This record gives sequence, C-alpha cells and structure tokens, in this order.
Amino acid sequence: MGFLNSLLDLINSIFRSKEERIDVASYQQSTAQTPPASAAKLQPSGKLTGQFHPSKPIQIRYRNFQGIEKTFTAEGATLRRKKNHIIVQVAPTGSKISLSRDRIQNRTEVDEALPKGMRSDAPWPSARERQVLNYHKKYGTTSALYERIRAKYPDW
Repeated sequence: MGFLNSLLDLINSIFRSKEERIDVASYQQSTAQTPPASAAKLQPSGKLTGQFHPSKPIQIRYRNFQGIEKTFTAEGATLRRKKNHIIVQVAPTGSKISLSRDRIQNRTEVDEALPKGMRSDAPWPSARERQVLNYHKKYGTTSALYERIRAKYPDW
C-alpha cells in the first residue's frame, strides 16, 4: 500500500490541475473490477468450428502427455512424418497439428496411410548422415556428400 501511495503521489505531482489527479481509493476500485488481459486468453473458446471436411479421412487415436485419450479425424493425403512426429491436417478447423508417434494408439493404421518413404520400415539416416544433413540445413550450404545423402533420403 505504501508503494502504491508514493507512486500515485509522484504521478499527481506531475499533473497540474486537480481534475487530472488520481485518488488512491478510486484507482484501487477500478483495477479490482477489471480482470487482467491474460485471463481472457486462458478462457476456453468452446467447441471448435470450421468448414474443413477431409476427402480421405483417417481416424487417429492419440493419448496426450496428460494421459487423456483423444480421437482426431484427419486428412490422409496430408500425413507427413518428421522424425518422431506425424504432421497432419485435422477436422473441423483444417489446422495442421504435430503428434508424437510414441503416443499414437493406432500407429499401424496411421503408418499404412503414410507415403512409402515415410513409413516406420523405411530406411532412416544414420547418425553421421543426420549430422551432415543438419549441418547443411542449418548453414544453408551444400556439398557432394550432402547431395548424395539428400538423394537417398529426400523427405528428411
């Protein structure tokens, strides 16, 4: 309370007219009635809506990090594997989400819907090959070895 009073005294000393001065009690009332801006962001928006309808639907059963099981209706044509994650466009919003492959409950069905080069049984770069791929990706450079590895793993 002491800090607030001294701060308001400082503000009041800057203003010249009495109409512009701030009363401590009225200031505390006004701030107590308005919720913080971050509280509005935390409120759930309700049921998701959208106009996206998958032409090649696939059901993905997923258990999130909290242990809650969810079922997503996704567009099978948009399934992509990126390392240990599946990226897919889901209904009803049409937004793309990333799902950890370890938490997908029906992984075999999802794996069959992936393109051949992205399936679990597809060859994956070795540690040395990943090092070369990641280096050139990070620095935007290229080399003969990098081009050979990229030809071998085009979806990496």
